[in-house]
Amino acid sequence: MNITHPRDFDLSALPSLAILACRQLPPLPAVYFVLDGARTIHYIGQTKDLTRRWTSPYRGLGAFDVTTGHIAWLPMEDREQRLGFESWCIKRYDPPLNRRHRSSHAPRRHVSLTLTTEVYARLEALADAHATSVHAQLRAIVTEAVSRQSLGD
Repeated sequence: MNITHPRDFDLSALPSLAILACRQLPPLPAVYFVLDGARTIHYIGQTKDLTRRWTSPYRGLGAFDVTTGHIAWLPMEDREQRLGFESWCIKRYDPPLNRRHRSSHAPRRHVSLTLTTEVYARLEALADAHATSVHAQLRAIVTEAVSRQSLGD
């Protein structure tokens, strides 16, 4: 499916699988949608590897009934495009599990960074080693560095 604008996509035309069959998901970068049996969107996310995202121990679905749930996905290679499309879809569909994740965190300031390919690759390796995202790994590194600086280390 070729998307030129987010409003052009048709959720019902996307490939999907039962959550319980997540090991059959393709290992590709995508924006994904967690749906219930009535095809209501409960969560929207993006990943560089759909299989890995859904076969890892943490899924963050809380009390969502995975026995009737499905994952629909839109393959998307470009990371910036995935992030933008995910953000647009979250704003448009306002899924309840995305709201839960927003409200469970303290208010934050957002910072934009430009990293060299080498630094980003090292962050990816650290994130993979700690089973977390690059974003979470970078946040942990910065938080720790600022804490040490505040203590005079």
